[in-house]
Amino acid sequence: MERVPITLQLVALSMVLAVSIAIPLGIIQARRRDSPTDYIGSLAALVGLSIPVYFAAMVGVLIFAVWLRWLPAFGSGESGLDRLRHLILPASALALGTIALTSRMTRSAMIEALSTDYIEAARAKGLPERTILVKHAFRNALIPVLTVTALQVGFLLVGSVLVETTMGLGGLGSLITDAIQNRDYPVIQAAVLLLTVAFTVINLLTDILYAVIDPRIRYS
Repeated sequence: MERVPITLQLVALSMVLAVSIAIPLGIIQARRRDSPTDYIGSLAALVGLSIPVYFAAMVGVLIFAVWLRWLPAFGSGESGLDRLRHLILPASALALGTIALTSRMTRSAMIEALSTDYIEAARAKGLPERTILVKHAFRNALIPVLTVTALQVGFLLVGSVLVETTMGLGGLGSLITDAIQNRDYPVIQAAVLLLTVAFTVINLLTDILYAVIDPRIRYS
């Protein structure tokens, strides 16, 4: 059972990295639409979507573990800070595609929200631009962003198999790979069932968050 927490910690850290980077990046791109910043962000998102997870993991190991020696290359480490230090590199590689997709969705949703009449009315009232972006535009753009982010959890769970195998983490993904090679069907069924339940629970929580974010959904 020790392998399950490793995978959950890897996916959770990947999601935290993706959300903390992608959402601010998408907001900045929407705010500076058709500027060099927007073009650079769009190009970076295209590259991030094009790079396979295992390739990103290998490049990360080469740069940050072999050349710079900032982070460990393999293993999951012990508990606490040592575990976090071992998971930073694989979580970053795993989060790359999610960062690209979420930032693009945030940009599109924010551009649509910023072009509405109520945003123009808020600006006419003299509200600060930060208040308009965060309190009005972003809250109304959050529903599609939240939907895409929740769906990306499934991608992270699947991608964890490749990352764990590449970097020797010994998590649930490695367990599935070993079970497939050994034709251990009960272990495969149990692991797939666990991943399915986790994905279902995350989507249920996402539906609940819809009602928290948008009060109109509660009465529909």
